[in-house]
Amino acid sequence: MDKKFNFMHLLEGQHRNLLAVKKIKPFIEKHEEPNQSEIFYAHSKISKVLLNFVNSKNEIYFMIGNIFKYRIAKNTALFNNIYDLLKIILYEEINFSYSPQYGVSFFPKRLGFQKLPCIINVLKEKPWLYFSDYISETTTFITFHNEFRYPEIFTKEIRIILYRNTLHVLLLVAKEMNKFHVMFDILQVAIKMLYIEKCAKC
Repeated sequence: MDKKFNFMHLLEGQHRNLLAVKKIKPFIEKHEEPNQSEIFYAHSKISKVLLNFVNSKNEIYFMIGNIFKYRIAKNTALFNNIYDLLKIILYEEINFSYSPQYGVSFFPKRLGFQKLPCIINVLKEKPWLYFSDYISETTTFITFHNEFRYPEIFTKEIRIILYRNTLHVLLLVAKEMNKFHVMFDILQVAIKMLYIEKCAKC
């Protein structure tokens, strides 16, 4: 790892959530359609960026830090936070979104937005290459790009890599806190519960 894990960094996130924006009066606007060469370029570019992201434990670490800042505000029980996080990563529909003000999110209505420069720096240059429309608020000028052009990028393999590295990061953080065995037990129980819940629906 390039950076030493420190639990205090897990509290450096920001409270970002589409659900928090309740009193705005938005309008939906369509982006201009990119041409075929632009689509090919954008698809290739964002595919590589997202694949590098889910494979980077450092990047996952900072995303988890942002998420836990928001989740802890909603639910203080560590087990519930861990269980919800794993369940969302495994089973929730990915709705990749971008806001110039708030950052990016894979699950905006569940886990809020995170400031992830490695992804934001690509999207902010030409967001219309990556999103087909956006929602904008006329008073505060908050914008959400929420119709991702390339949802097929989020394959089952991508989701599994994200899930696996999330588990790894949680264990690394717990080790730094000398709470490795506590986290290990929590993860074991959460994974077993998710498996039982899945089997019950079969």
